[in-house]
Amino acid sequence: MAIKTFTTGEVLTASDTNTYLNNGGLVYVTSATLTTNTQINNCFTSTYVNYRIVVNVDTHTGAASNIGGQLSTGGTPYTTAANYYYAGSEQQYNGGGVVTVSNNGANAFWVLGRLNGNDHACFVFDVLNPQVAVKKFYQNNYNDTGYFGRIGGLVNVTNAFDGIKIYHLSGATIGGTVRIYGYRQA
Repeated sequence: MAIKTFTTGEVLTASDTNTYLNNGGLVYVTSATLTTNTQINNCFTSTYVNYRIVVNVDTHTGAASNIGGQLSTGGTPYTTAANYYYAGSEQQYNGGGVVTVSNNGANAFWVLGRLNGNDHACFVFDVLNPQVAVKKFYQNNYNDTGYFGRIGGLVNVTNAFDGIKIYHLSGATIGGTVRIYGYRQA
């Protein structure tokens, strides 16, 4: 979209205003309550190519552990381990060493982030191309009160996915919110 330049005294029309309001940034798609095993269906459509997902973990019981993610179709998670890949690193705030987080297809999920004991955490990640007939990618940032990390990965298939499962890998109780936004296309 070309950027229109307005001059002094020019009337700003409803059409111009709507054009600018409808062509910017992220668009809210849906939200869900985060639980130990949260399946969100029909959140990926052909309306957007790429999505931003924000997860706020407000409650967590149990030891430090990871949150996983799986793409899904019709409410059924895609669980072929040989096609999930990811790599990244995390750093402790107190100056501890860098920890490598990786998967070469041995696990049927992506790691979305870490929960440090009973503390709060936040994960922000992008899912790229879930509906397009190309490989599916993701990249994220996450933090809790002990760690910060970044991970990126792919699902090495060209299937179209319409949902995502977000879950606690060890089954501990978690609670919070998940919000999904689409990247608006110009």
